[in-house]
Amino acid sequence: MYNAKEPTKVNIDAKIVSIDAGQHFTVALDEDGNVWTWGKNNCGQLGDGTTTENQTPQKVLENISMISVGYDCVLAITKNNELYSWGYGKQHYLPKDNSNDTNDYLVPTKYDSNVEFVYAEAGKPGGGTAIDKDGNRYVWGAYTYLLGVEPYQIGEETEVIPFIVKKVSDDTIKFKKIFLYANSAFAIDENGNLYGAGNKNAVIGISHENEIVPKLTQIAEGTKFIEVCTRDKYTIALDENGNIWAWGEKNDITTKESVEPFKLTSDKKYTGIAFNNFSSKIAYAIDENGNLYVWGEEKSTEPMLLKVNK
Repeated sequence: MYNAKEPTKVNIDAKIVSIDAGQHFTVALDEDGNVWTWGKNNCGQLGDGTTTENQTPQKVLENISMISVGYDCVLAITKNNELYSWGYGKQHYLPKDNSNDTNDYLVPTKYDSNVEFVYAEAGKPGGGTAIDKDGNRYVWGAYTYLLGVEPYQIGEETEVIPFIVKKVSDDTIKFKKIFLYANSAFAIDENGNLYGAGNKNAVIGISHENEIVPKLTQIAEGTKFIEVCTRDKYTIALDENGNIWAWGEKNDITTKESVEPFKLTSDKKYTGIAFNNFSSKIAYAIDENGNLYVWGEEKSTEPMLLKVNK
């Protein structure tokens, strides 16, 4: 069990290049494309064929290029552009072609399709989305405002889309990344333009009086972005020049209240950002030299170097 107050090396005999966490479980991807999992496993989210908790990292899948973790499920894209998923399936978290299939997947299971996927995002709390090699979007699961989809685009008259996988028409927009949270969706296209959608409780970076902004709408025009991290009432984003932007409610992360994005930092160049997944208002950033910074609640109102004992 990993319960340390400072960074502690996890016992994995591999070089890790990506990591993501769900509700009391963790998934890591190494440089050879192997997927490692450990933690809670009540609905098969570890992908080892059981529902037994395991705090020791175990390898469960090979030949993977990217991972994304929801509350109790995992999505993975292979180097051959195939989409796999495992974990909680009862509320349609997993990509399926049968709306009556609400089974949990205890092992990595391929979504049977000829589509060549390059990116996937597990929804929090429900549903998910994926992008193919041509920049087209595919969605499944919960409500449209979680996924940045207008109902008519997929042939539905209600707010609830089919639970099975559907292709979404976004005119000529080709997306690279999509980010989902409880009541909002953000996306970055192939040119670095940033888009937002969500319900009335979401702060999506534009002023709106509608109950729902269902279609992904461009925000912060003129700035090219590479990453977004969002929560219920505040969001941060990273632009291509290494600047961190923020908007939403005022707290120790955003420093002020703002509906529209504003530049939070400019003195350092950052290459990555992240939020603490399921706890207090804590944010992280990595600079161009590989140093890790932290700021937020009870920490600092600006990125502060996190010292790691070697």
